[in-house]
Amino acid sequence: MFKRVLVFAAHADDELAMAGTIGKFVQEGTEVYIVLMTDGSEGYPEPDMKETIVETRKREAAACDEVLGTAERVFLDEPDMGLQHKKDVVLKCMREIRRFRPDAIFTQGGEDNHPDHRATHRITIDAQWQAGQPVCAELGEPWRTPIVYYY
Repeated sequence: MFKRVLVFAAHADDELAMAGTIGKFVQEGTEVYIVLMTDGSEGYPEPDMKETIVETRKREAAACDEVLGTAERVFLDEPDMGLQHKKDVVLKCMREIRRFRPDAIFTQGGEDNHPDHRATHRITIDAQWQAGQPVCAELGEPWRTPIVYYY
C-alpha cells in the first residue's frame, strides 16, 4: 500500500503500539523509518539506572529494529519529560520528512495523559504541513505527505 512510512514517537518503546503494523508493512516491502523525539533519560525504574538509561534504551531500540526490520531510526534526543513544541524541533522533523519522503506518517494521538506524547502529536502535525510548503529550503525539497494517522 505504501512505499515508505515514517513513524514519530516520543519515547523509545512508544512505537511498539504499532509493532504489528510495522512488521506487516516491512513484510509487504514497505520501508519503515522511525523518529524518536526524546532521549528517554527519565525512563529508569531504579535509581542505579539513571546514568545508563539513555544508552540502554538506544540498544533496546536497535534490537527492536532488527526484529521488526525497520529501515532507519533517528534520535532527536530532546529532553525526556520536557518535550516542547518549539521551532527547532519542528525544523528537525521537517528535515526528516523531506529526507525520507514518506507516503504516510504515523504519530501519537493528541489526547493522552503524557505531555511528551501530546507534544509529539502537535510537532508532527505542524512539521508535516510545513514540510510541504516552499519554506526552509536548507532542509531539503518540499515534500507533502498526503496521509497522517494517529496511533
